[in-house]
Amino acid sequence: AFTQKLDKASLDFFGQVAASPFSKQAVAFLNAYWAEIGDQAEFIFTVAWEVIKYADMHAKGVSLIHLYEEGCDLDFNIGLYFYEKLCNKVLESDEGKQWRNDPKYKPSMPEMLTAIVRKQELREKVDVNFDGRISFLEYLLYQYREFCNPADFCERSMKAFEVEEDEDTLKARAALDEVNEAIRAYESEKQRLEEQSKLGGVKGLTATNQLAQLLASPIAEKLSTALIKAESAVRQAQKRATAAAQKAHQDGTYTRPTTGDIFWLGREMEEKKKKYGRA
Repeated sequence: AFTQKLDKASLDFFGQVAASPFSKQAVAFLNAYWAEIGDQAEFIFTVAWEVIKYADMHAKGVSLIHLYEEGCDLDFNIGLYFYEKLCNKVLESDEGKQWRNDPKYKPSMPEMLTAIVRKQELREKVDVNFDGRISFLEYLLYQYREFCNPADFCERSMKAFEVEEDEDTLKARAALDEVNEAIRAYESEKQRLEEQSKLGGVKGLTATNQLAQLLASPIAEKLSTALIKAESAVRQAQKRATAAAQKAHQDGTYTRPTTGDIFWLGREMEEKKKKYGRA
């Protein structure tokens, strides 16, 4: 049952995963349940992850994504805000039509509830470890409770965490971290120049010229190099994961699930290349 009580080891493990950034929680969840809900991964990445980051940014008073350090949970009031924004985006906006009109994504559709009922649900059902906060993992487990529950997640994931993580996956993740750092540097410099360009005079004119040349600057070159390295690392991780899964299937042995990792790395790379890659 979804509300099955966790033993101490499971509760400690659950807390450990729930204390990691939203994206790592999603990856752990997808690694555990890819067979059951891998077809919902695109919704989790494109919609749910974006909305929970937006809610966390709102709570922290951060308006620019490059200044945002990814969080791990929300208090109940911001949890209400998250569900409100998620319902609006998916169930009411034109943007949400592609999701709500596709029967494939029915398991991902949130339920519209009043604030009072939602808060009671968060407290009594969603908050697995009773810490008064809502992690992305808790949202995912409750949203897809037809296929999973906290106790089963812990059993599957604790077994997986006993196996050493693949080196190529670690390298790909580190390469994407470098891309994120390069993006922060690029966007920070862009923001600085945009603000200075509004000053007028020599300072403003200089900043305007530097802004026009930003794409050819050393900061942009560093970002471009980081993207190329990360793309190669992600491709290698994908290739290695496919080969490892095939070998384990042939040998009848257990291998640490990485399908969630590979999906997430690939989609992050795709989005970063789309926004910052050069034509």
